[in-house]
Amino acid sequence: MSAPWFFTERVNLGAVHLSAAEAQHAGAAKRLNAGDAVTLFDGRGGIGVGEISALGKRDAVVEIARLETAPPPRPLTIATAIPKGKRWQILVEKLTEIGATKIVPLKFARSVVTGIEITAAARWSIEAGKQARRAWLPVIETETTLAKFLATAKDADLFLADPQGEKLTGGDAAAREVRKKAERVGLIGPEGGLTPEEVAACVAAGAQLLQLGDYILRVETAAIVAAIMLIHH
Repeated sequence: MSAPWFFTERVNLGAVHLSAAEAQHAGAAKRLNAGDAVTLFDGRGGIGVGEISALGKRDAVVEIARLETAPPPRPLTIATAIPKGKRWQILVEKLTEIGATKIVPLKFARSVVTGIEITAAARWSIEAGKQARRAWLPVIETETTLAKFLATAKDADLFLADPQGEKLTGGDAAAREVRKKAERVGLIGPEGGLTPEEVAACVAAGAQLLQLGDYILRVETAAIVAAIMLIHH
């Protein structure tokens, strides 16, 4: 079994002090002890392989013997409406596990939830990254409007989740189009749907309408499905 992963702001050779939360996770949740092998990561591709040299209830020191660098993944942004309640946490966790590189909360005309708190989302992403053994964590941006986001995404391949869109398969035009630009962006609207004006704005910005399946999906499900489709095509 591979060594458990823990997050640290900086990975370097020698002694690395873990945060109180990570130390508690190592001792109480993982039941580790001094001498046990662990892997540290910084969420930006840095990986440190070593072992615990000291472990208390709220502090831990890891002695790093070897450094590694994971190559960055191809950019994939999911710009999405915010789902209700704990479904936002599920969205962040699963997009981290799948491999999204950026998550952008968007405000639409029919949005029900606005004004999210980013600190909690970053914590959920770290926990998912540890579980998934993912060296690169997604950037989680502050909430913005659709219009402002589209103005910054002119050099990306845009795909708007829409029941009337095309299915993305290996041989169709949409699949070939997704390979032309470095960054892919999946746009996910609220469960009430986009207004005709919002759809028109996305299309004017170059977005292709992408059908995610035969059924109408909740926001977090649509975000997960879109991420998987865009990564694997």
